[in-house]
Amino acid sequence: MSFGLTNALAAFMDLMNRVFQPYLDQFVVVFIDDILVYSKTNEEHDAHLRVILQTLRDKKIYAKLSKYKCQESFESLKNVLTEAPMVVQPESDKDYTIYSDAYHNGLGYVLMQDGKDNGTLMVELKLKPLLMERIKESQRKDEKCLVRFEQVEKGEIKDFEAKSNGCLYYKDRVYVPNDEELKRDILSEAHCSQLTMHPGGNKMYKDLKGSYWWSGMKKTITKFIAKCLTCQQVNATHQVA
Repeated sequence: MSFGLTNALAAFMDLMNRVFQPYLDQFVVVFIDDILVYSKTNEEHDAHLRVILQTLRDKKIYAKLSKYKCQESFESLKNVLTEAPMVVQPESDKDYTIYSDAYHNGLGYVLMQDGKDNGTLMVELKLKPLLMERIKESQRKDEKCLVRFEQVEKGEIKDFEAKSNGCLYYKDRVYVPNDEELKRDILSEAHCSQLTMHPGGNKMYKDLKGSYWWSGMKKTITKFIAKCLTCQQVNATHQVA
């Protein structure tokens, strides 16, 4: 389809959501012009891909490969991912070890095989922990948090804990103070950043509740998604259809 046309992306999302409706949020997500298939194992992924490709074939939906430089793009990506010094090809029959470290400029993660000294550096990512620093700063300015810190220090409460990174946690989740701007930024990262695909309310809540906690989180997420323009556009297209 021509993605230069007005509403083409919304039309594509609507079509794909209807085509893959039985499998949505089970192992497939449709976002803008992408179809994401996710699985727990390689065997599951092979089975899921067969289902997706067969569904497209049954609906007579085909890709016009002549429009894309698939092979060229694939080769470029392969070179970036496999050439030194960025990465070494992993050996699938060996175990992996992840080393992580935190420092002032960010967080570092290194995936390795056969120990540190054999040079099998797989990948290294550096992320600036801006949100965590903002949460820590906000906690130190919030009266309720300061009371909780004092209660934790005196051993008066069980569910709260002050960890070595200086943050207050509630049941092993980062306690987010009543800071609307901070909450909005956390939700934005989880819903519409480059690494996310506009998940629905239930999935977004499930993803966030494992790391963060604040009173009324689910209600806040519902209100946030209701204001998302991309989600509104997709919902409007469904209603018209």
